[in-house]
Amino acid sequence: MKKTEIEFFLDSIDTEEKLRLIDSFMESIKYTEKIVQETTKWLAILVFLYYLLTNRFLEGFEIFGAKLSRFEFVEKYFPFGVSCLIFLYTIATIHKAKCIKNYEILFSKIYIKEKDFLKYVPYLTRIVLPFGFYRELENNENSGCLKQFINFMYFSPLLIIQLLPYFFMYDSLKELYFQYWAEPYIKLIFFSSLTFILAAWIKFIEFIVKGVNETLEIKY
Repeated sequence: MKKTEIEFFLDSIDTEEKLRLIDSFMESIKYTEKIVQETTKWLAILVFLYYLLTNRFLEGFEIFGAKLSRFEFVEKYFPFGVSCLIFLYTIATIHKAKCIKNYEILFSKIYIKEKDFLKYVPYLTRIVLPFGFYRELENNENSGCLKQFINFMYFSPLLIIQLLPYFFMYDSLKELYFQYWAEPYIKLIFFSSLTFILAAWIKFIEFIVKGVNETLEIKY
């Protein structure tokens, strides 16, 4: 098995420095989780308000003390706001995943002395780290077919929920294109929103590909 760059680095520092570093990872995970939660909350609020207002179920609302009742404002500008939140959510989620992965490596370096116990590291770190909904549903590679199927049943509706903001972006950008395209600045909003969405997907795909390549390098 090949060592990763982080493992070479961790092998070069003493135990005291490793303990300080693992505390830093813990704080980073907690802070990033707050960003993810806040972003998720505002994504839900903006999407919910968009459909309430554009379907005339709500006459208006107040945000930061400002009264908003113009439906055109919602249809024109909310897609850009949601695209920014999607990008932020993606970056924060990727950062948290990297921190958790490095935390697990560091945890094994400090506390696991025998290779036979390395398989328990994901379970142990899930207990030590702050609660994470997806981590609790996560399954390990040694689980049986039935457990894998149950996990798939858990994740299927969650995956649909994760894709809802992208369905919203398709719906809202389509509305923007057909209703307001003649206005010059709408083109800027449209392509800016699209850029944030594409950037989020590119970052996510890069993260997945890099993770797969690192896994293959470690195995072979």
